[in-house]
Amino acid sequence: MLNTRATKILIIDDEKELCSLLREYFSGEGYVVEVTYDGDSGITKAKSFEPDIIILDYRMPVTGGAQVIKAVRKSFSTPIICVSAVSSKKTVDECLQLGATKYIHKPIILEDLMDQVQNCLILREK
Repeated sequence: MLNTRATKILIIDDEKELCSLLREYFSGEGYVVEVTYDGDSGITKAKSFEPDIIILDYRMPVTGGAQVIKAVRKSFSTPIICVSAVSSKKTVDECLQLGATKYIHKPIILEDLMDQVQNCLILREK
């Protein structure tokens, strides 16, 4: 099991109920979790919080996932896991080409998301 002590996760998603669920789940596993509900706040929080990993909803109003990935990639190599109900190959390819590490389809299975988070963190340490 990966040591999760002090590992910071930033969740950026406009679905407040999902954010609450993810915060509770990851906090319960020992992660430090911050949440924002829109892309602009997420970009700002990424700069100040300096997360070890970002979980990002790809489709959000105003500033969406694509803009967030571009902004984060200008300064950080932080792993980004995109989550979205949109499952078209075009969207997945676009997301990954912009610099996302993984793409997960909603609805999210918490254990699968945890596996992806841990895999991304392990790869980052190599």
